[in-house]
Amino acid sequence: MASSPRSPTIREFLRVIWADWGSRVSGSLSVPFTALAFFVRADSARTVWSVLATVGWFATFFQVWAKERKERICEVPALDIVWKPEANTYRFEYPLPPPNSARNVQFRVCVINRSKTSKATNVRVRMEELTPPELPCVPCCLRLMNNILPQQEPIDSFSLNPGEPQFIDVLVQTPNGSEFWILHTVIPISVVVKAQPYTFTISATAENAAPASQRFELVKDGVLWNMRALDDLT
Repeated sequence: MASSPRSPTIREFLRVIWADWGSRVSGSLSVPFTALAFFVRADSARTVWSVLATVGWFATFFQVWAKERKERICEVPALDIVWKPEANTYRFEYPLPPPNSARNVQFRVCVINRSKTSKATNVRVRMEELTPPELPCVPCCLRLMNNILPQQEPIDSFSLNPGEPQFIDVLVQTPNGSEFWILHTVIPISVVVKAQPYTFTISATAENAAPASQRFELVKDGVLWNMRALDDLT
């Protein structure tokens, strides 16, 4: 999973500014001002060097701003796979059609582009492994739509704008807890595996971003099952 960058500090900012400004007023920028000082009176020297310091400050701040601006423009998208079981957008229940009174439990993960400036293109989300290996189709794409009709094209990839999330359906637990439906891997919609402890890996890749992955496990939680992110526990 992608990690959050360290926040900048005032000390770091002052260190960068001082190092750049000092090199300017004592380096090549000082040469024309030193030459100018020979042609002015002594009481004007202070003004000459004040101008040097001011020009050095402006040049330094512009250089720091330009560097930060260039890095933001050239920023590479950063994908992250998020799982928050306490939020109903990740784990939620929905009722079966009448006359059933039971409810299914659905699990979803969220893929986020952490970049603040760059778009992630051709993002693909896959289940890379499933242990025990109950599904011959794994590794396979986790798609974004219900492929019920033969004429519907499966959505295997998508784009993410800066900061944009995309939820991906993973599986549904049946009401009696005896089966899991792995979603959107093959037509039509899902494949069924028996309910038992599993581990699996979900990955996210893009044309212009480093891949991200997260390992999960399915564990018994009372009469039902729950999903845990293993990489968050290490």
